[in-house]
Amino acid sequence: GDELTPYATVTKFVADTSYETKDKSSEAVFAEIKEKMLSENLFSAVKISGLFKKMHVRMMPAQEPPYTRLIDSARRQPEQTETYVKGSVVGFFTPELFHGIGSAGFHVHFANDDRNFGGHVLDFEVEDVKVEIQNIETFEQHFPIHDEDFINANIDYKDIADEIREAE
Repeated sequence: GDELTPYATVTKFVADTSYETKDKSSEAVFAEIKEKMLSENLFSAVKISGLFKKMHVRMMPAQEPPYTRLIDSARRQPEQTETYVKGSVVGFFTPELFHGIGSAGFHVHFANDDRNFGGHVLDFEVEDVKVEIQNIETFEQHFPIHDEDFINANIDYKDIADEIREAE
């Protein structure tokens, strides 16, 4: 096909819950979000916008055939950290039940307001942010039925769940 993104999770974001928070680690922010989510058994979309004391991200390098496994690409990703940066963390919470379709737990990305720094979030500290949470009611999955490479691929699934956890 003409797709340039092999996998994407998208939603028309409309927050069901929002609140302000300050001076917390990413672990504390995610714990707070879990408390305010409707349920850990449901998908949720999250957006965290404002000033971050620290933002640590990694960026997936461009891929060319023959494609490497996700875990191998993830292990080679360059990392970058910025301090006192304004921007937004956006992403999803996936219930443990759906690990494999998505990465169980939070999977989030960051883009600064200038759109010249960002990537997959590894860690952050907030200074002053607004947190928004959307409850996801519907899950829809599309498959590459016209992609001969995918249809004929011999995929080794033996360690895939563990590899997804490590890569994310």
